[in-house]
Amino acid sequence: MGIPLAEGELPLLGQQLLPDPSQLNLESWHIEDQSLRFQISATQNKAACPDCQRTSARIHSRYQRTLADLRCVSFRFQLLWTVRRFFCDNHACQRVTFAEQIPTVADRYARKTNRLKEQQSRIAHEAGGE
Repeated sequence: MGIPLAEGELPLLGQQLLPDPSQLNLESWHIEDQSLRFQISATQNKAACPDCQRTSARIHSRYQRTLADLRCVSFRFQLLWTVRRFFCDNHACQRVTFAEQIPTVADRYARKTNRLKEQQSRIAHEAGGE
């Protein structure tokens, strides 16, 4: 059960903790065991088809994507992203639907944010890996 955000509540903390605040909306948050979870959504109203690049605003469906992010103090930090699937309105395109992507936050199919992946790579490299 999330804690909904009233207007003006937790804006500074949310802005500081989100990987890309210009691309993400903080919908709610909750603490469970040793996890801090943010329910987020994308700020964009449209998305471009990855095949034909035509933008669409017609939503087909939504699904939940869980991304691990950097730890916050002693809490495991997770982003619960409500991803929208859009219809591709280009009849010449073979893709019927596609999911919105935010490359500055996470790669396609990734289960962790780009900044967590980069931090883990730095730690491994400093520990003697290549």
